[in-house]
Amino acid sequence: EYSGKYTGDVAPSAEEKAVFFATTNSGYGGTKDNPMFAQDVPVLPELGERDLALKHTTKTLKHKILTEMREQGALDTEIYTRIKKDKAAIKKQDIIPKSFPSKAEGMKYPEHAMKKTNPLYQTSNNSYGTKKPSELDLPKKYFPKDNKFTGMFLGGNFSDTGLNTFKTPSRVH
Repeated sequence: EYSGKYTGDVAPSAEEKAVFFATTNSGYGGTKDNPMFAQDVPVLPELGERDLALKHTTKTLKHKILTEMREQGALDTEIYTRIKKDKAAIKKQDIIPKSFPSKAEGMKYPEHAMKKTNPLYQTSNNSYGTKKPSELDLPKKYFPKDNKFTGMFLGGNFSDTGLNTFKTPSRVH
């Protein structure tokens, strides 16, 4: 009599053989199980249409819910106060402007790291980069803009929530 589990001490019976994996191709099913002969597999354009319809449905539902909340006045009272509180909690650094226009004599370049320039590797671009600007190169007029536009931003710095693929270095080595 079949007890439902294989003990391993005796050869498996016919019922126990049915429990194990089939090792012949006939045991895996016929053409009815073959995905090549499936009739209800959608083609690629149908999949695209379904995806687009689902996307539009979720957007429509979201806008419908937001419209209902706006009509009831719940949207403004619930979310607007939270946005104001979050905006006030973020400390934005003030940009201290420098005096403008600057003088050509005040322009300084950092010294070369190697302290000497090799004439063998000197290019025309190097000599152009070492030339200091004249009075004609500097602008005479400057029209600064205040921070009214950036003050309307609700968040602080952009937070990247994407996948981090950086390899974590070993702490041993």
